[in-house]
Amino acid sequence: MIVTAFDSRLAKQMQPGAFLAFREHPGLRLVATQTKRTWTYRYASPATGQQKQMRLGQWPALGFGLAVEAWEKARGQR
Repeated sequence: MIVTAFDSRLAKQMQPGAFLAFREHPGLRLVATQTKRTWTYRYASPATGQQKQMRLGQWPALGFGLAVEAWEKARGQR
């Protein structure tokens, strides 16, 4: 589901396999499993064009603001 703003209530209600993507932050996702919610950064490899994924941290220990900072850092390194 693509959203414009983070909502913790929505994050808590996510079913396993679901994810939230953010319009203003391309590639930043909150992915749900049975037991946890993980922030990830998805991008296309510049060398091969294949989709890659990098874990940034787990929610709620890593809040949305810190996840955006980690996403910006990872995006700058790529």
